[in-house]
This record gives sequence, structure tokens and C-alpha cells, in this order.
Amino acid sequence: MASTDKVTKIQELINTITEKPIESLISNPNWGSINFQAANSDLELLFNLCKLLKILPVDIVPEPVADTFVSSLNQAMTTISS
Repeated sequence: MASTDKVTKIQELINTITEKPIESLISNPNWGSINFQAANSDLELLFNLCKLLKILPVDIVPEPVADTFVSSLNQAMTTISS
């Protein structure tokens, strides 16, 4: 089973990833004609997966699976932030 620290880290990453609405990640009036509309479906998939992880009991997964969650969520957060 996943440790309390690992579950907390997963929840923190999910909250960080989903704190900004998808729309604000796709376009911004300050960007002019530049937008990331092509990434919309990927972002929707990521946000939907995060919403599921918020309600599912991630504490019952084995520690190695929780490590994979943390790694994948860190990668997603880094990609969104850059």
C-alpha cells in the first residue's frame, strides 16, 4: 500500500496540475495569435484522469505504482508549466 507521504504528494500534484482552467493554458489575449488549441484534447484527458485520481482510493495501490503516479504527474506538471 502507498505511504501517506506518497498519497499526499499525488494529491498535491493533482491539485497543482488542475488549478488553472484548461482554457487559460490554451490561449491568452497577451499571446496574440499564438494558441495551443492542438493540445486541448490532451489536456482534457489529463484533467479527467486527475479528477478520477482525486476520488479513487490511491492509498490502496502498491508503493511502486504510487511512485509511477508521482513520476508521471511530475512530468505532466513540468510540461504544463513550461
